[in-house]
Amino acid sequence: IAAAPEPDRWVVAQWDGNARDFYVGMLTITTGKKASVLATITQWFQKNRVNLASLNMAQLDEDHNIRTISAAVAVRGREHLNKIMHELRKIDGVIRVEES
Repeated sequence: IAAAPEPDRWVVAQWDGNARDFYVGMLTITTGKKASVLATITQWFQKNRVNLASLNMAQLDEDHNIRTISAAVAVRGREHLNKIMHELRKIDGVIRVEES
């Protein structure tokens, strides 16, 4: 580090040898007009200890109050992602959950 350009801007770091591998899974969640569905979904992520890398909500159909939520979630693999999708589909107000 001392020989690097701008050595005062570098930080010594190392990986925890006990860390588990996580991957980013991308989900598209389509919701209906239930007012609190976003809060319910984010509470589900928190309760189930699923880390969110990003979350974005957009109005898809204003006449029918359909919204889409794009979520980047930390997962341990395909089985974990499938379980998350399965559980999210059970939330009142969720119409569809797909991998994107």
